[in-house]
Amino acid sequence: MTISADGTSILWRTGTGRILVSGTTAAFTDVSGLPGGSVIAADKKDARIFYGASGSSFYISRDSGRTFSSSGTLGSNSLPYKIAVHPTVAGDVWVSTDTGLFHSTNFGTKFETRQSVSRAWDIALGAPYSSGGYPAIFVVAKVSGTEGVYRSDDTGVSLPPLMGMIFSRTSS
Repeated sequence: MTISADGTSILWRTGTGRILVSGTTAAFTDVSGLPGGSVIAADKKDARIFYGASGSSFYISRDSGRTFSSSGTLGSNSLPYKIAVHPTVAGDVWVSTDTGLFHSTNFGTKFETRQSVSRAWDIALGAPYSSGGYPAIFVVAKVSGTEGVYRSDDTGVSLPPLMGMIFSRTSS
């Protein structure tokens, strides 16, 4: 579930993968244009904007989650895991996937990848290292062949591991 920036709309992915929307105490209804089971998120700045990802497609809604349209692609991935949204800048989104980490600053129209990341299972944005800076990026990922938990304070350019958070198992 994700809630619009102003709290008036709720987008909900049910346990069966249906994507439903409700606005200002209205009943939940099916969204249009977004595949079932999609990963979803709300823009934190613009209350009308919601995002979705399914397979290699990225979707946007500009009408409070009622209808979605394809806005961009996530390379050759087949499984997006999570969408993280900048808390104060509209259209600045991150997507963790089975083939890497993707970042867009234009509402998902175009994505850049972080080359050292070959897989990213989870992502979150946190307090910036310095006041007024870009949020810290936390990822559970495979970076340069090593799985672990990483933090970046430079928009993902460098991803040093958090102390003691490297996984010792070998993965495929």
